[in-house]
Amino acid sequence: MKNVPRSPTAAPRNGVPRTPEEQAAITRTNRRVIAGFAIVMLIGFAGIVRGMFFADPAVLVRIFDAGPEDQYAIGKVVPFPEQNVYLIGVDTGEIRAVDGIIDGSQCTVEWRPDDERGRARNPRQQPGVLVDPCSDAVWAASGAALSGTSRPLRTFQVGPLTAADGTRHVRVQLLGDRHPPRRTP
Repeated sequence: MKNVPRSPTAAPRNGVPRTPEEQAAITRTNRRVIAGFAIVMLIGFAGIVRGMFFADPAVLVRIFDAGPEDQYAIGKVVPFPEQNVYLIGVDTGEIRAVDGIIDGSQCTVEWRPDDERGRARNPRQQPGVLVDPCSDAVWAASGAALSGTSRPLRTFQVGPLTAADGTRHVRVQLLGDRHPPRRTP
């Protein structure tokens, strides 16, 4: 019976045993692979620990009753300054909830209902814009960027809500702290 090698790395190649240099190169490669795998595992474990103990995973979600549906019309903006949110009826007949807090800077927008810069982009060509007093960026009432930025304002999920008296109201799912510290330019 033939002599069967016990280790696959020590197996002869075409009947010729490996030289000590070849065996050392295989051992170095195996050690590198194991070290790389250990590093990847360590990074993954560190990410899990960071997420569990150091990151703030809490996302504040709150349902806001924005009143009866019949108070909304296409092109009409209904501001809710205490929530930093603006609701507008868009051309499709839906209601859009525009975030009044600028992502990143935490500045709060100002609603300027008579400003003509938004007329071309607003539903039914109504005047009015949202302005960031910190950067002078301007958005249409629907949250579309007009000038000073290319990013639209964030929007929230809007849906129906039946009030206790049976009337249909507008439900807005608000995210995050709705009362950031006021930032001025």
